[in-house]
Amino acid sequence: MRILLLNHYYWPDVSGNAQYGTQLAEDLARAGMEVHTIASVGDYLGESRTPLPREETHNGVVIHRVPVTNFGKRTPWQRLGDAASFNTMAFLRALRLSRPDVIITQTALLFIVTTAAVLAFLRRSRLLVWCQDVWPDIAFALGLFRQRSYSGRLFRLLAHGSMRRADRVAAIGRCMARYLTNGVRIPADRVVLHPNWGDSRDLAPVAHNDNSFRQGLGVGDRFVVLYSGNMGWGHPFENIMDAIRDLRENDGIHFVFIGGGQRRPFIEEYIHANALTNITLLPYQPYDLLAQTLSAGDLHLVSLDARLDGLIIPSKFYGALAVARPVLFLGSGNNEIAHVIEESGCGVRIDADDPQALVRIILDAAEHREEWAQKGRAGYSEFLAKYRRDIGTGRYVSVIEEMVKGRVKVEG
Repeated sequence: MRILLLNHYYWPDVSGNAQYGTQLAEDLARAGMEVHTIASVGDYLGESRTPLPREETHNGVVIHRVPVTNFGKRTPWQRLGDAASFNTMAFLRALRLSRPDVIITQTALLFIVTTAAVLAFLRRSRLLVWCQDVWPDIAFALGLFRQRSYSGRLFRLLAHGSMRRADRVAAIGRCMARYLTNGVRIPADRVVLHPNWGDSRDLAPVAHNDNSFRQGLGVGDRFVVLYSGNMGWGHPFENIMDAIRDLRENDGIHFVFIGGGQRRPFIEEYIHANALTNITLLPYQPYDLLAQTLSAGDLHLVSLDARLDGLIIPSKFYGALAVARPVLFLGSGNNEIAHVIEESGCGVRIDADDPQALVRIILDAAEHREEWAQKGRAGYSEFLAKYRRDIGTGRYVSVIEEMVKGRVKVEG
């Protein structure tokens, strides 16, 4: 069985989509499938000075990298240019490969689903859309594109129409599955619920005394509130930064932010303007340190703009579960993360626009460490039962085998 994965970024890139794509591809290869992936020669952060090899095999996966533009991510039009570049080059490269039985694509890149749908039609392949986020609906919800403009209508027509042509669309949460059936109008029998996961092979709780990364931070036994991952447009930071400012005199609490994205300049400017010393801001760290970086926190922050319910489910949440750390989620109660928190008791959810509640809960967590540590252990139990890597990728092995056997038909 031959699989082709279209993934803008892939190993050794540090972005979440690259990590998930790499883990799925490698586990499909371990399941006996012939797996090829097409990715960019560049990296998510745009900081690499040396392009990655155009062709190589890593952990059983044949990687084909294509040259692309690197306009950046500061504006929607820069993203659009880079998307057009990758889609064009990936399409041309895919035509030169042997016919895949199944084409898999994530959705983080504009038009990539359309590219995959055209390829699936031309190569007579099955199409599995792995819906990590719903574009261009995210851009509409955040006001980055006008939905009723000619370009907005065209983007929506292409994206939604292409997803409706897929043999299967994997939603990573219940709220997303509802949006795909009600908002995108994908037939319910083609939508499968496949939550994201934490990499149980590389992630496990690391005690503070054994954590050299935490020791290197110089925080001692202070209560560390951690934000790790993407700092993009969909993650509100205004009230978080106000809370950090309000807690600056509390020497028992320290904040650590790790990652990058469009909102990082705002965070940097806020720290400078308010002369904050109770926060450490770091870039993405090497993947082999991930267990230590995630375990360095005593409480994990996860935030999401309520307008993006059903469109995004932050994957950083599953990393917190994998290292047995409690989660404070700033977002809507309709999101998948809120549901898991309620079901497992792994943390607390508050509205993102309630700064007083944010400060109050952080103070409570710092004062009642053992009580909150128990929430982390409850999340770890939930992780072991439902959100391990082998469980997550195993769901995709099953649905791919079903698709190739011909049980999935697309009509019309």
